[in-house]
Amino acid sequence: RPAAMLEGYRQIVGPRRFRGFARGLAGADAHGSIDERAFVERALAESGLGGRRKARLSAYFEQWLHGNERPQLTPADFR
Repeated sequence: RPAAMLEGYRQIVGPRRFRGFARGLAGADAHGSIDERAFVERALAESGLGGRRKARLSAYFEQWLHGNERPQLTPADFR
């Protein structure tokens, strides 16, 4: 499920922002690890979204990472 979540994040924020996010992870955390909370916080901060859309993205990560059911939020919900 995490791979589908990441692809969805790329679709939500767009390829340019996603590449910047991925490069930031590879640069800052290249020789270590990042925990889930820090990952989500960074993804939210670098998403370029604000207000309700940012809150929706937070719910998106919660559903995809912790939900026991099929996630209801998909990239289509951000268009």
